[in-house]
Amino acid sequence: MVGSLIQSALARLHQLDPLGGEILWEEWVELFRRVLDETSIPIEEGRHQGVQVLDAMTARGMTVRALFLVGMNEKVFPRYVREDPFLRDRQRALLESTLGYKIDQKLAGHEEELLLFELLSRSATHRLYLSYQRADETGRIMAPSSCIAMAMRDPRFIGKPEEQIPRRLSQQISTQPFIQDLLPAGELIIGCLLQGHDARPVFDAAGRDRLLFEQGCATLNIIERESPELGPFDGMIGAQATALPAVTIRSFSPTSLERYATCPFQYFAEKMLRLEPIRRLQHDHLPPVIIGTLVHASLRLSYERLVSLQWPDHALTDALLRSTAQEAVIETFANHAAGQGTGHALLWMLACERVTELVISAVSLDQAEYLATGFRPVAFETAAQGVVALGSDSECEFLNIHGTLDRVDYRVEPPALRIVDYKFKQGSEISAVDRNLTLSAVRGFRLQPPLYAHMTLPSLPAATDVQFLFLAPAWAQQISRSTFDAGLWTGHTGDMIRQTLKTLIQGIASGEFFILPDGYCDYCEFSSACRRDDAMAWWRSYRSPQARVIRNLRKQKVNDE
Repeated sequence: MVGSLIQSALARLHQLDPLGGEILWEEWVELFRRVLDETSIPIEEGRHQGVQVLDAMTARGMTVRALFLVGMNEKVFPRYVREDPFLRDRQRALLESTLGYKIDQKLAGHEEELLLFELLSRSATHRLYLSYQRADETGRIMAPSSCIAMAMRDPRFIGKPEEQIPRRLSQQISTQPFIQDLLPAGELIIGCLLQGHDARPVFDAAGRDRLLFEQGCATLNIIERESPELGPFDGMIGAQATALPAVTIRSFSPTSLERYATCPFQYFAEKMLRLEPIRRLQHDHLPPVIIGTLVHASLRLSYERLVSLQWPDHALTDALLRSTAQEAVIETFANHAAGQGTGHALLWMLACERVTELVISAVSLDQAEYLATGFRPVAFETAAQGVVALGSDSECEFLNIHGTLDRVDYRVEPPALRIVDYKFKQGSEISAVDRNLTLSAVRGFRLQPPLYAHMTLPSLPAATDVQFLFLAPAWAQQISRSTFDAGLWTGHTGDMIRQTLKTLIQGIASGEFFILPDGYCDYCEFSSACRRDDAMAWWRSYRSPQARVIRNLRKQKVNDE
């Protein structure tokens, strides 16, 4: 049979000889290969009346013993037909009758669908099966096709009771046990597991990895257990698994400790696993992180240039202040655009104008602040370090800290040092966390102010207070301040902050990185890697004593000192 097919292929090539001309050997081989690809060899001799899978248009008019129509749902078969909103059917008919311009009418599709179903139903000589879906993937109920009722009224067919196919594999096997002989190995294993049978012999017979299955079952039992204690799959990795230096040697940034106080798993994902969040960029506005970065860079460049002009000791004109700040913003935006692009041009221009107004307002407010208090900027984006004692005795533990100070202000008489940290906000009003920095520090939400107060700078005294400078274009007062008094470290509030830090450090040292679900989960960058949607994991985290310790920190209160 193969030889005859090759001969027929050569005969087809021989028909090209009258065309004349010469071709290369590679071209002839490629042509011969193409002819062979178009040649098929039947698996068995003789004609077989088997099963054919066709679409509705191809199957119409064919004669078959049994016909299965799948997808008999409303708006699927018959399809959803509606008029064109711009060119109605009556207008199409008018164009045809007056101008002779034939345009098919949309509503005629109803008759076409009914005709197609009539041709399909007449193709079946013995049995006609109509199948429809009860619900979609989300559980929304789907309506059966109106053609089903039409077929039930047809005197050519004897309708039988409707059969419902169970969704669960275990129910399908219980109602139709014979289908087990037809199941693939993977579904047979699942069926055995759902029915409580030992599936290990099936693994061996199917050549599957039995050891992997046993390990998976053991892991699943641990994850789905009802015990309230946290386990290794709940973020309790243990101190020996961190493979990091001891907490007494390591240096922490205030932001990382705030991250752990918010959610230990966020700290684990960002600081230890070094995961990079991947999210689809929003094209309707610039991300707040980018605008905040531009604000910081613009403020630094503006103040550096103003200080070089002997500001604020020498009062500058409003025009010079505005032009200096505007040039600094334009240069900052240009440097950012050269490396990372601008995105939408209009949004980029609006952001530049907004940042310019914020910087000018901040500079004007600082000039008035200098006249009232005498604080002048002396350093910008300065790296600093410090040590915090977590106890009152000499043998207590010490916490090494580090950070970058946005700005340092100094006053000559009386001598005082103030640390300023910029905060860009896009909300409509200041939050309670930012309004009361003392309470937020005790609860672990804002640890930058107290820890910045413990950082030292060469040839400068210790900080007397730490100030958050908020730049918020949507607030009633676009430039606002919140202050943390460094003297609070010497009182009861300082002891509470030390206890909060000690609690956080002990959790990191013990390798406790459990999830702590709350409202911030909705915009968490690591939600795709979190198991908060698992009911048992969420229940254990909520009930665990480790999570209760963190939640108790958030309930602390401070007395005015």
